[in-house]
Amino acid sequence: MAGAIGAQLGQLKSEISQLESKREAIKASNEQFNNAIAEIKGRKEMIRGHLDNLYPKLSEINNALGTEGLPDEIKGRLLGQKEQIIEQIALLKNSLGSLDAQISTIQQRKIEAGQAVEAMQSGINMRRNVLQSVAGRMSGAINDYRESGRAKG
Repeated sequence: MAGAIGAQLGQLKSEISQLESKREAIKASNEQFNNAIAEIKGRKEMIRGHLDNLYPKLSEINNALGTEGLPDEIKGRLLGQKEQIIEQIALLKNSLGSLDAQISTIQQRKIEAGQAVEAMQSGINMRRNVLQSVAGRMSGAINDYRESGRAKG
């Protein structure tokens, strides 16, 4: 019986160790998620900076186009620049949307990882409780055995 209990104790210890290792790996991935989000937010700020530069240029072009008596050649060049700026703005805004989607996906993965850590911690706690219970029963059985030996002697 002691051999079976010893094997059970060993198995529980092994399961606890494996779960703790997995839990720590998931916690480490959380740090990677945080780094990725920070990097993406940095790219978003850079894009916003570009947008902040483009809007005043667009406004200048619109003001220049509103000038009466503007030669057709200059008007054509300004219209071409305006079109390019509008295309750049559209591309940058699409990039912002894509980055927002990436952040959302990473945040969802962080939530899932957090839930996995909680579940693993619950499993670890459960196994530790069983381990303590089995160890307590084994200790009690040893004491009972010792007591029974003293009573006979």
